[in-house]
Amino acid sequence: MRIAPFRNRSALLTHYKTALENAGSCVEYSCEVGVWKGDHSRDICTYYQNSLKKHYLVDPWAPQETQVYHDDCNQPKEVQEACLEKTKEQLSRWTDRLHFLRGLSLDMCHEIPDDSLDFCYIDARHDYLGCKEDIEAYWPKVKSGRILAGHDYLDAEECKILTKKLGWEVRNDWSLCYDGSVNHGAVKGAVNEFAERNDLQVLVTYGDERWNSWVMVKP
Repeated sequence: MRIAPFRNRSALLTHYKTALENAGSCVEYSCEVGVWKGDHSRDICTYYQNSLKKHYLVDPWAPQETQVYHDDCNQPKEVQEACLEKTKEQLSRWTDRLHFLRGLSLDMCHEIPDDSLDFCYIDARHDYLGCKEDIEAYWPKVKSGRILAGHDYLDAEECKILTKKLGWEVRNDWSLCYDGSVNHGAVKGAVNEFAERNDLQVLVTYGDERWNSWVMVKP
């Protein structure tokens, strides 16, 4: 399957849909790991609504009890609850197709059958170890010939540079893994390592998306 180059993750959805249609197929089962306020899950349901049967939303919507995981989305309970309600509001048109899996990604993956997903997008933990575990947990859930994708294809230093460039306060430190270890590869390191180990090509957004998306097609 050939996916045309994509400038951002919205373009990825359209080009992937076209690639599947050219092969006589479509997206029936999708998943987002790390949903936050539901913006991208809304887009997934919008682009694939004509064929979509079920969309899994995996997120604890709860603060992570750790002193070493520093991420802007690791917010207090009241903020997390507000994000969950925003998600439900944004996706209210597709309530009958949604399957909320509220919990840690490594626990919730067992609720999704292997070889069942046409599209899986990971946007949860950004430390190397967390991202590595999410990729390894959700790769078996994806059908052959379909894609596992994700957000924030950056290493820890690139994240800091981009944050400063945008004029934001630097609060993230993606080099710190949740177990206290340090790995500066962060998301990019985890993705590249998995791709190299499994002889896969990594496709990446090339245009106007600062927090780049990555894609791997499952053989």
